[in-house]
Amino acid sequence: MLSVKIHIVGMTHHDIASRREDFVRTAVGRTAVLRPAPMGYDERTMEAYVGAECVGVVPVLDLTLAQRALAGSGEAGRLRGRIVEAEPYMLTVECRVEALGERTPMASRLAEWEYTGAVMALPWTSKMDYLTEELELLLGREDVAAEEATALLDALCEVVRFDLSNDGIEARSRVLLLLENPGGKEPAGELPAWRKEAAARLREVSRRMGGDHCMTELASWVRADLATSLEGELLVSQPLNIDEMTEAARRLPENLWELYRQDGVKFLRKLYGMRPSREELQRVLSCVIWLEAHLVRLADDSIELGELARRVVAEKNESRRSQMIDDMLHLFSQDGRWAPHHADIIRALAAEDEKQRRERAKSQIHVDGNYVDVHDNNGLNINQK
Repeated sequence: MLSVKIHIVGMTHHDIASRREDFVRTAVGRTAVLRPAPMGYDERTMEAYVGAECVGVVPVLDLTLAQRALAGSGEAGRLRGRIVEAEPYMLTVECRVEALGERTPMASRLAEWEYTGAVMALPWTSKMDYLTEELELLLGREDVAAEEATALLDALCEVVRFDLSNDGIEARSRVLLLLENPGGKEPAGELPAWRKEAAARLREVSRRMGGDHCMTELASWVRADLATSLEGELLVSQPLNIDEMTEAARRLPENLWELYRQDGVKFLRKLYGMRPSREELQRVLSCVIWLEAHLVRLADDSIELGELARRVVAEKNESRRSQMIDDMLHLFSQDGRWAPHHADIIRALAAEDEKQRRERAKSQIHVDGNYVDVHDNNGLNINQK
């Protein structure tokens, strides 16, 4: 048998909201029934019932574990357990199952979004995968060294907040299961204190991921550190196709592109709620970050070129003015990001400058010895000096 502990949250939004405190005081020992939410709500969510009342839902972190416990419970469509802990905003339900079943993988809301542009490497993924794999190997043994496991878990908690993917959620669920079931078996007695503390810490870090503080911190990191590394093109794996990226961004579901440009926190919260795979998370972040970086550079360079064009117009010295035009045309030929109307300004200035040169060439005076050669309208007049 396996002892599976699943948390219930959201009590302030369900049937017991108005008397939550009274319910919590008498909740321990009562039976809770977990079941998938009805179609049309979100079939990936599981609701929790106590008696005739819906008391909350299974949080994202515990969802995979709850679905696997449901699949292995032998009872179709529901998972029964006993409330063993009751806090003001969270219940802990212990379910005993023979084994964990296989859950039916659910496609995310981004599964049908097409994007074939450049994809960046998310800098935290390699370390997080390594730490998760090491912890699973270590916690799979019954004679695990507490100090070694705690050090790995501390490092995991530092990077786990960056991973909004469903793959990351499932990896954390596996680690939690092994923390609370040493060696993959139901504990014979009381869990060691370090296991309880480690599980509580990982749950707390994961719980905060959907909160305002964490999302604000993540949004700042995405727009600053991650975007800066991309602008340096340190992680570019293939050339950027801006037209393709723009079209892909517009096709993102639920206005993700507009959300990203308007409010990074709302964008990340919405993306997290879609439960994207690691690959989908990489593609979405690659698309929106690179596209915004391009638009920012475009705006900056457009302003810069507009100012240069105004300086050319104001320049009275013909020689300097001609040199400035030549320099600007060279710059534009090297970088096509500047606005087309600024290119038109430069080309018009160049054409006007060339016209004036030709006008001057029609009437040039050259003094040679005793003669003055006057070239006028392609004619030649020779006069004695």
